[in-house]
Amino acid sequence: MKRLLILLLIVIVPLGIMSFNTPLRDAERERELGNYHAALTQYDKALGKKPNKNDKAYIYYQKGECFRILTEWNEALRCYDKAIRAGYENDLVYLRRADARRYKGDYVGALSDYEEYQRRVPNDPAGKLGIQSCELSVKWMQEKSSCESPWIIKNESELNTRDHDFSPAWSDKKHKAIFVSSKRPGQSGSHIDPISGNLYCDVFEAKQSKTGSWSVPSTVVGDVNSNDANEGSPVITKNGNRMYFTRCGQVKKTSVTCKIFSAEKSGTGWNQAKLVDFGLDATTLDSFNFRHPAISADGQVMVFSSDMTGSRGSDLWMSLWNAKSKSWSKPSRLGNEINTNGKEAFPYIHDDGMLYFASDGHPGMGGLDIFSATRTSANEWKWSSIENLKYPLNSSADDFGIIFSPNKRSGYLTSSREGTKGGDDIWSFAIDPAVCPMRIDGTITDGKYNVPVENALVHIAGTDGSRFDLLSDSSGYYGFKAKENTSYTITVEGQHAFSSKADAYFNLPETEKITVMAPVTCPCIETVRCTIPPVDPIEIKFPAVLYAYDSDQLTDGSKDSLNFLYRLLIDNPTMIIELGSHTDCRGSANYNRDLSQRRAQSCVNYLVSEKGIPRERIVAKGYGESQPFRWNGTIPLTEKYISEQPREKQDFYHALNRRTVFRVVSYDYHPKGQSIEFQRAKPVIVKKGYFDASDSIWDGGELIGEEAKDKE
Repeated sequence: MKRLLILLLIVIVPLGIMSFNTPLRDAERERELGNYHAALTQYDKALGKKPNKNDKAYIYYQKGECFRILTEWNEALRCYDKAIRAGYENDLVYLRRADARRYKGDYVGALSDYEEYQRRVPNDPAGKLGIQSCELSVKWMQEKSSCESPWIIKNESELNTRDHDFSPAWSDKKHKAIFVSSKRPGQSGSHIDPISGNLYCDVFEAKQSKTGSWSVPSTVVGDVNSNDANEGSPVITKNGNRMYFTRCGQVKKTSVTCKIFSAEKSGTGWNQAKLVDFGLDATTLDSFNFRHPAISADGQVMVFSSDMTGSRGSDLWMSLWNAKSKSWSKPSRLGNEINTNGKEAFPYIHDDGMLYFASDGHPGMGGLDIFSATRTSANEWKWSSIENLKYPLNSSADDFGIIFSPNKRSGYLTSSREGTKGGDDIWSFAIDPAVCPMRIDGTITDGKYNVPVENALVHIAGTDGSRFDLLSDSSGYYGFKAKENTSYTITVEGQHAFSSKADAYFNLPETEKITVMAPVTCPCIETVRCTIPPVDPIEIKFPAVLYAYDSDQLTDGSKDSLNFLYRLLIDNPTMIIELGSHTDCRGSANYNRDLSQRRAQSCVNYLVSEKGIPRERIVAKGYGESQPFRWNGTIPLTEKYISEQPREKQDFYHALNRRTVFRVVSYDYHPKGQSIEFQRAKPVIVKKGYFDASDSIWDGGELIGEEAKDKE
């Protein structure tokens, strides 16, 4: 019976396949396990058995697939060429060769293959996507050194080796140290990864000197790196105390998935790594990949890549941090606007909420391209408006793992483009100042009517010692060329300013300090904008005046607050103000009126006696409890109303009533013996002051200190 079965097998199985069946079977098994390097060895053995033409074509195609997954595109392209010449009948080979040609920057050859694939398989959108990608790539490369693409990019040779060096990540708060994932010699173990045939990957760290050079990367200390697994793609939280990273272990003859781990900072190293399970069962964790964690600046959101159920390939997923249980929530998949039928991976969340990620499923230049997605709302973590970062940040090769400096005018990314030392390398990029000079554009607006203010005098003072003045134009605009890493203090004088709603503004003693930063999108078009605090003469923010318990004596902090009024009066020499004080509704009306009058008078005495302001310019007025604050501009906080509110809110409402405000009475003061260079043609009549009884713009920060609760 055995002999009969063997004879039947010989008759049924073609002689060509039987002659090399064992190495081919071994190759297929290794490929299915993900051991692509080992599979290639077995495929070569199968070719050595001299298979027939059809089988030979199949083997060349599968070798091309292994090389493609290993990102060895030159070899992949050769194998696809041989498969087509041998008559491989699967139409997919034309799509694969098109991808390989595009990866090598051969957009003409790639376009021809994509068109052939689209002709053969018109229902597959991959052909159309490839054609679109080729056309866009040529366009983006022509835009090099333009406002659309102002980047200078270079290989950071000090960080790179002939092995794979990838996924840069900041490793300190000052952005002067960096993590690098690398398969270079010097890692924790000496075992060979059966997937790539190289050493396993470890996390290394390098530090930057004052001159900008990098130290030789060394493995991080602690439990992050292991002897027989790949570790990489780390990210640390904003405070630098916790690292999240990917660990992909391998067990002989078994496929083991990648998982995300965390480790706490301990001195100069990292404590024992702990698995991040996302509240999922062990079967799910062992059946799918969880890789490339990215953390939001507040530490509340993690975005990562996974192929778990619901994915269309390798997709981006999101998990939220539960502070109470100190755990990550079950993941939710990001939408189809971000995820495609291809691969989405290597996410990065900038402090401004922008999401960056790599994808080969959106129109791109070849291999993985880097894309940006804009956060749709400050109240929820959703992203839209996907944009390709274009050439030269992207290339025809794989580009992924990007990070930006805080001002977004420089950063680092991973690329296997021409010029690498071997595998993937770390590249730096920065905006070319010759192509895209840094500017600050500002707008002066009226705080009440939100209209442009013209002819406002803007004083600019830079930390580099530069000083100059500008005037706002009819649209309220002013702008100037700025320097990187320079802060500018901007002060506004409204003495000669006017608008469509008002023809007089007083000088504003407040300033706004602005650090030059690059915009989120195109640096040449969207320069940094700052909105100067309103110069409306009616509503002026007045810092809190604080008193001791049941006292009208000013504290040191109160004097600092009153210096605001001093500067305002000095900058506006014709201004006369009323300084009013209010109390809450507890205690007798007479006592409250007397206490508020004494407190208002103590403010006037300070400005007159210690600061030298003429007494005629300030009127003290104590209103007691007669003008309760209006919550939301409509509800007066009376004693009856407050008593009807929950107990935990009552003290808060009483505090709102305890306030010190001022209003402009007129601009009619004329100092004796002095001439005023500028007089307003139409003095502004101000009917209410900041935090007056009818005021509705309280922002939660301007409250009087503790009052005598038993008397007020």
